[in-house]
Amino acid sequence: MRIVAWDELAARGRVEVGLLDWSDGDPPTWAERLAALRSDLRYRTYRPLFAVDRGRVVGRVGALDLKFRSDDGDATVLGICDVVTAPTELGRGIAHRLLDEVHRRNHPRVRGYFLWTRRSWGAHRLYERMGYRDVYSPEVLVRRLPARRAPGRPAPLRLRAARRADHALLEQLLARSTLGRVGILPRPAGSFETRFRLGSRRPHDYQILERRGKPIGYLWARRDERQVMCEEIVVAERSDQPRCLEELERWAAGRLLAVGTTSFVRDQADRFRARGYLRLPGSHRVLMFRGLRPDDPGELRRVRRIFRDPRLSAHEGDRF
Repeated sequence: MRIVAWDELAARGRVEVGLLDWSDGDPPTWAERLAALRSDLRYRTYRPLFAVDRGRVVGRVGALDLKFRSDDGDATVLGICDVVTAPTELGRGIAHRLLDEVHRRNHPRVRGYFLWTRRSWGAHRLYERMGYRDVYSPEVLVRRLPARRAPGRPAPLRLRAARRADHALLEQLLARSTLGRVGILPRPAGSFETRFRLGSRRPHDYQILERRGKPIGYLWARRDERQVMCEEIVVAERSDQPRCLEELERWAAGRLLAVGTTSFVRDQADRFRARGYLRLPGSHRVLMFRGLRPDDPGELRRVRRIFRDPRLSAHEGDRF
């Protein structure tokens, strides 16, 4: 078995990568997405590796340079993603081999490795054997909202659907909201525009929060007749967060409102509790960390402390 980079794959192998996508439940367009990312200076640090056995692509892994902010300043860490093994090759240690190679190639440059997975997946146990440990799992909340009350005075805030041209505005609002905060940030410059262009996010799933026409925040949510799922709430000024929650509830009136994967939940924990939300302190989604010295408990403690810090900024859009 060989571990190779994208440029070392033959034309057939690049199509086989699409088969891996399809086997994992995603559209078989990985090669096209990678070509788009590689043409974008903001994502030039994305470096995938592929396992090739007897001329066939049987696994892949991706890695992306990220910034990790703490009281000690910003450090470069590696975000590991796109770990997939062909379903016919499970149990052969392919993912293990790929991750070992990622660690070997990047060890001199970074301060540690992060990856997102799910507690219920078998891969979670593999990562634990390789020295990864859980450091963060986002809280989730649900409430059945009453039907909308009779209209009274005009609301001081309103939500409007974002347009593709709003990508720079969304980036500015996020940057303002993360001043003085810690976590895996900032996001790469231009990340909203890139996601809109690649189709991984749709502009109209973003709602921009305005006060008298001035944007003060946004949320990323999907709404239908029965429910609203809100997975990212960003407010530039902390003092506006309670009003943002009220406007979200007005927008979701008469539906089941689910809120999660956003540090807004922690910021407004008392208010959510007072308003009758049901809460789970974690979810099946979990962020794992492996230090450069996996046997050093002090390094793990320091990272866990950051993810317990009330200044943490963590949203769905920060996943990699």
